[in-house]
Amino acid sequence: MNTAQLKRKWNNFGIENLMTYVVATMGVLWVTDYIFPEVAISRFLYFDRSLILAGQVWRMLTFMFVVSTPSPLFAIFALFFYYIMGRTLEPYWGTHKFTVFFLLGMLFLNIAGFIAGIALADYFYQFMFFAYAIINPNEQFMLFFVIPIKAKILAIIDAVFIIIELLDSMRYGFLPVLLSIVASLVLLIIFFREMISTRIKAIKRRRKFKHDLDHRNDE
Repeated sequence: MNTAQLKRKWNNFGIENLMTYVVATMGVLWVTDYIFPEVAISRFLYFDRSLILAGQVWRMLTFMFVVSTPSPLFAIFALFFYYIMGRTLEPYWGTHKFTVFFLLGMLFLNIAGFIAGIALADYFYQFMFFAYAIINPNEQFMLFFVIPIKAKILAIIDAVFIIIELLDSMRYGFLPVLLSIVASLVLLIIFFREMISTRIKAIKRRRKFKHDLDHRNDE
């Protein structure tokens, strides 16, 4: 197989409706834990470097499907948001790019987890919401089915909490949170680097135009 064929095969790679499968798996696992707490299947799935090195390599994948909240209400909201985000991002980017986004996020979190000992997939999904909010800033949600709120406002609120957690993790040296946030942030920057670059250039042009206009007015 030549380089062109490999490139074409790679560009055609993708899992259609990926988040449907992810959310369905997360839902089944959460319900199983909720109904059978004595089994607590999620304890066999989360990322733990020492257990992975001991042979439980499946944890490098399965930690992405663990819903951390014990609350049924918050679990429903989380799964709903994950599904909506996936159903929006996949058509926007295309199946290939969205699949790469998910797999690259998992890879980055694995790297963070092997450094810190633990990887937290919650931050990947939070930054996925940031991606959603960048694309659909004015999309409106009914928070708790009552309060109308736009995606960009939710993203700002979410960002404030993440910054607080980031600062706390730096202050207390809690590497799993710090590196999981950094890994997710790097992923977001990679996928929106062109948009970020375009906006930075636009800001510079506006500033230059204003500076030139002020300079001419002074003359």
